[in-house]
Amino acid sequence: MALIQGSTGPTANITGMAPALRCLYSGEMGVGRVHAGYQEAVCRGNVYSLYQVGGNQATALQFPYAAGGKPLLALFNPAGSGKNMVLLAAANALETTGTTAQVITIGITLTTTLVTTTAARTTPTNLLTLQTTGSVGFGVISGTAGVALASNTIQNSAITFPLHSVGLSTNATATTNPSTSFIDLGGLIIIAPGNQLTVGASAVLGTGLIDSTIIWEEVSVAS
Repeated sequence: MALIQGSTGPTANITGMAPALRCLYSGEMGVGRVHAGYQEAVCRGNVYSLYQVGGNQATALQFPYAAGGKPLLALFNPAGSGKNMVLLAAANALETTGTTAQVITIGITLTTTLVTTTAARTTPTNLLTLQTTGSVGFGVISGTAGVALASNTIQNSAITFPLHSVGLSTNATATTNPSTSFIDLGGLIIIAPGNQLTVGASAVLGTGLIDSTIIWEEVSVAS
């Protein structure tokens, strides 16, 4: 069997040559970006999203998440699914402020749980077909009142990732205060089978509204 070797460092090539593969100094193959970063994953139909529009922060939509908390949205990867959910991006936006001065941090909590919740399930949307089919997991979104995941039992310590923080001033009535963040997570956060991810806020926002979206790729556990 032939041994494939590469060349460390850049080389000069012209049309028609068969250059050696480019390798990095630590041995990995060096590649250039020809297409958009997530194009292939989306085109293969492996990328999904879960979104919450106008979550009412009048209830304790918690970050960091705790058993019984009310996250803006939650994503569950059932045990035995055979897939890892590789988080690609998270986006959060404030539609309107609340009625009191408050600093709000919106973030992600990743936990290992016994998923026994009976909350209404939301099926993720495929970003290629735009159909709510194909995902191994399911979501729970808070709606306008918040959904308590009271029957979940956290087995291990939660890992938290702050995403977006904004300071809000006191107003007699809720006012528009545009604030948004879109974060490319690049696969740093992975929801393995049997785990859950929640997106929540650190404090109550009165009558304020929050939009949240998470986007992930589903790949075989053996990948």
